[in-house]
Amino acid sequence: MSYKTVSFNIGTAVAGTNVDVETVGFPCRAVVLVANGRTGSVDANGAATYQQSIGFANSSTSRRYVARMSENGVLSSNVMGGDGSDACIAAISTGGAYVGKADFVSSLPLGFRLVIDQQFTPNLRVTAHCFDEATFTQAETGIFTERATPGNLNVPTSFEFDHLFMVGEASGAAQPSLNVNGRICFGFCDATFNQAVWMGGSLDGQATSSTGGYCRMGEVAAHRTNSTTLSINSRLAITAKSATNFSVNNIQVVGTAARQYMFLILKGGRSIVGSLLTEDDTITPMVESGFGWTPAGAMFVSGSEPEDAADTPHTKDEMSLGGFDAASDLCHSQRDDNEEATTEVSTGIDFNDCYMNLDNAGALDATMRKQTIDSGGFTTIMSNAENPGFSAFTPYMAFEEVSTDIGARYMQLGSNFGISTFGQGAGRIN
Repeated sequence: MSYKTVSFNIGTAVAGTNVDVETVGFPCRAVVLVANGRTGSVDANGAATYQQSIGFANSSTSRRYVARMSENGVLSSNVMGGDGSDACIAAISTGGAYVGKADFVSSLPLGFRLVIDQQFTPNLRVTAHCFDEATFTQAETGIFTERATPGNLNVPTSFEFDHLFMVGEASGAAQPSLNVNGRICFGFCDATFNQAVWMGGSLDGQATSSTGGYCRMGEVAAHRTNSTTLSINSRLAITAKSATNFSVNNIQVVGTAARQYMFLILKGGRSIVGSLLTEDDTITPMVESGFGWTPAGAMFVSGSEPEDAADTPHTKDEMSLGGFDAASDLCHSQRDDNEEATTEVSTGIDFNDCYMNLDNAGALDATMRKQTIDSGGFTTIMSNAENPGFSAFTPYMAFEEVSTDIGARYMQLGSNFGISTFGQGAGRIN
């Protein structure tokens, strides 16, 4: 299996403690990590402060994260955001401080190892999207600053990518940053420049909450302004790539924030970025086909709204970020409502679905899961239907299943150390 999604708790151990995640089943070339403040290991959703973080890593010196917090049930919005290149997952408290950071250490025969850099106060439940060493032969992360004016920017790399992920935090502050407001984005791009972006942004210190979102194909990154007049101030798209760089078109640049964007690129195997529309019943399958290969799984991101027109955000900051492989469906979600005198923030976690839509009270609106993995694509089905007449635009990135003799590879690795077998181990904290 080339791609797998697993879930684990980060723990509350002291700095210097290793966290071994050994439920993946293969050594990881790279990981994408997701958390939203939820700590449990069963399906749950409801009103709650979110402590969101998205990060990625491929080595102990190549890791990046964005993080943000929005407090539920307060009269003046309390929102913070930050980013850094010193960890791969982080948490921010309602007091406006980092209350946990973890770094990537190395691949393990059956997964990967993190180390606690700063003790976590919340025992975050983290979803890891994992990419195997056999299929994905190269990986690296990087960071660049947008242009001051619209136009193309060449970003140096050490190889030509087949798959790209991008995250960003909108302040432009020096890393590791911690800032008022919580404005982040997440996007992905395949080898033929099919790409999609999700953006969410909530403002701090507002008597009436000011939140917005943006999700569409054709762009890989975007940000909203820090003005209560909701608008977009930065949009990016990948336009070219080579063995030494990739080219980013800064479609739109407003202001002088010098916003920074971080990326993970991978080499090897195939992927495709596409999109689907969720359904308002539980019987209509959503069939994605024509890939030309069988997927190992897919990642999904959505703002739980229709697709936005270019440069046209919607009110409400909501995100569903999940994935499936042959054995699992996992999802995190959160929502921060707009124009509320008392903030209405909610979160959800789901261990049976890859998409989750929450209402303004944090109740479940809809969920979606895989139905089948097909020879040329996949099929999903709603496990809980959307409201009548509604469909949510939901981009995905699907990854090719590449057959490898995993058992033989582990036996060879074991023999190198005089070990005859490796047992399947659960995630553990050392």
